[in-house]
Amino acid sequence: MGDVPGWAFTTDESAESTRRRVRYDEIKHLRDDVIQGRNPMHGMTRYTGCAPESLDLTDLDIALLCDDGNTCFGATVNWSGRCFRCTIFTD
Repeated sequence: MGDVPGWAFTTDESAESTRRRVRYDEIKHLRDDVIQGRNPMHGMTRYTGCAPESLDLTDLDIALLCDDGNTCFGATVNWSGRCFRCTIFTD
């Protein structure tokens, strides 16, 4: 399991938010091909999907794709082969 720490309320939150937005802009075209399911819950949303082998996506990349580039409160990503379950924390 990979933890993706949130950037909200950190000392470099503005810079980290900008870094993540830049990365999201580089990969956002992959979103519809990678994410297959979405399940909103209280305080979190769970996503499922699979990343093609031709892509070397990190835990952060998956979290950014699932959360439209935000991830301010963090996430966890669990992999099973090339498929994942990502939990985005929303508050």
